[in-house]
Amino acid sequence: MLSALARAAPRRLLSLSAQPICRRKAAPITLTLSNQRTNKTLASRQDRDEDEEELEQLMNELEAAKSDMDEIKTVKTETPRLATSETEMFGSESFLANSQQTPSVQPQTPLAQQTSLEDELGPDFTEEQYASHSVHGRGIHLPYFHPQTHSLPVAVIHFRSHHPKLLDLFTHFSTHAASALGIPTSRVIGLPTQRSMWTVLRSPFIYKKSQENFERRVYKRCIKAYDTDPEVVDRWFKYLMRHEMGGVGMRMIKWDRVPVGIGAKLYGQVKKELERTGSGAKGEIKKLGQQIVEDELRAVQEGKASGKVVTAKVSS
Repeated sequence: MLSALARAAPRRLLSLSAQPICRRKAAPITLTLSNQRTNKTLASRQDRDEDEEELEQLMNELEAAKSDMDEIKTVKTETPRLATSETEMFGSESFLANSQQTPSVQPQTPLAQQTSLEDELGPDFTEEQYASHSVHGRGIHLPYFHPQTHSLPVAVIHFRSHHPKLLDLFTHFSTHAASALGIPTSRVIGLPTQRSMWTVLRSPFIYKKSQENFERRVYKRCIKAYDTDPEVVDRWFKYLMRHEMGGVGMRMIKWDRVPVGIGAKLYGQVKKELERTGSGAKGEIKKLGQQIVEDELRAVQEGKASGKVVTAKVSS
């Protein structure tokens, strides 16, 4: 016990002796902290003062701008005088001033007045009449799809292209043309895209093992037409072929509705036509031989009447 107390006594003395030393060192720390706080408060006050000064300047500028605007509104602005010569406009004359100038000729005939759709089609025009009339700027909108009357398909057009933008543009043009002709059509039908790939050697020599892949895509669209006269369908086809777009291919299919027995009727018409004109080259040769015989007989009869001997030369 005595040994333990002897050991603890110097430790306690050291702790007691160290306490005033720590107190003496902690005092300046509190002073530095208080100094920092005062500096921060002073800096914040200076910032507030600067902000208030900036706000006052902005308010003064706004008031000055408002006063200027009020003065501008009150002042009556005069319309500027138009320049009457080239020198007033540009400050100098051009080199064409001395050249020969063509006199300005006013048109003698008055310009044609533009008429509205109500004047041409009447106040109560239908969608069919509007679709068949030419209206500038209508091509950017969707066409009018005429209603089907009997739902009988008469034609199909398939479109093919490697460029989808060109394909969409030409199908839009085709539907507008069909709408103007009064053809009931379906909307543009998107078909599956055909994709083809090839793997080719990059080089036949040292790079033979390295290969290169190529891909080709064919985009497809389709439009169906219903309940239309064959002549109107032919006109639609001819119009599209005349204004076809480069890079877009078309395949047109048309169905004709004919009565039963049309084959025998057409065969009889062709047979009568051949009998009337002769069966080809054989009939033409027969007609030519008959004409030659008639000419020779006429010449012989004329020779006998005049007392002359007529000899006919036959080439072997």
